[in-house]
Amino acid sequence: MPTLYRVPPEYASIRDEIVAYASGEGPDPFGSEGIDDFQNWLIYESPAAGNLDFEFVIRLRDLVFEDGSIQSEQDLPEDSPISNEQRLDYARHYIDSYIEEERDDPHFADVIELRRADGKSALICCLTQMGGQSGLFPEWYGCHTSHEAFYAELRKQGWWVLKDPASEIPDEKLLELWYPRLTSKD
Repeated sequence: MPTLYRVPPEYASIRDEIVAYASGEGPDPFGSEGIDDFQNWLIYESPAAGNLDFEFVIRLRDLVFEDGSIQSEQDLPEDSPISNEQRLDYARHYIDSYIEEERDDPHFADVIELRRADGKSALICCLTQMGGQSGLFPEWYGCHTSHEAFYAELRKQGWWVLKDPASEIPDEKLLELWYPRLTSKD
């Protein structure tokens, strides 16, 4: 994980405020004057730029599965019934192989450690989407004391960290991604 010990003087107070907030020692600095410039500097100009600590993530609700995909992949007739077990196996395999199969661009859950002069630190976190020649599009998720705290927040908001096996996704949540919409009772 890239750790920033030094930041330009104009950003030192913002860095210190972020670390204080993460440590429970100060008010929320996000939304304060200069934070947007600091975040842009982090992503585009800082020594951490291009060396970010990240995990691939996808928003589960953006996935849509259809029985026809299973029928096509398994060479089944179009009127072949598909069981929920087949649906779940297909969806879990699809998610587990997301990176290897080079599916639609995932987002990057990026983490940069900010360290104050006194040694205390915090992780400033964002989701970044690559825009090809348009560049990076970060969506900031504040600061956290650990990677797992950041990933837990993402999971609560419907993101899936692709390093985690899809077998951990509840059946009901996967069946909600099916078109037409299903429940485990179907």
